[in-house]
Amino acid sequence: MQDEGRVRPDGLEGKYANYFDVGFNANEVVIDFGQAFTDRSGAAVHTRIVMSPASAQALQAMLGECARVSDPRRRAEDES
Repeated sequence: MQDEGRVRPDGLEGKYANYFDVGFNANEVVIDFGQAFTDRSGAAVHTRIVMSPASAQALQAMLGECARVSDPRRRAEDES
């Protein structure tokens, strides 16, 4: 995934997340990312992202498009 004009720092660390928690107020949206494990209760939260509501809406649109194009059932519908 490359975006023209965006700087991607060397050594960027990727972290797996299957747990998400969202909080918000009028000025910001807070998303916690972590890992939940089936063999224990709770989740290990490793990252918190804080953004404006406008940025959260942009993220929602990007994630929705990613989910739409990566879903094999949806791709089959789009091709027919």
